[in-house]
Amino acid sequence: MGKVSWVFLYFVIFALFSIFATTSACCKKKIPCSGRAPCRRGPYRE
Repeated sequence: MGKVSWVFLYFVIFALFSIFATTSACCKKKIPCSGRAPCRRGPYRE
């Protein structure tokens, strides 16, 4: 059970990090994020 929970924890962290990285990239490129969380901060927010 310990191994399974660690793998799940790593997966959740990786998913959150990838979403955050994608959102940041969209903010910098001034393009809207399709299918992702919207840009919540920065001057290029939709």
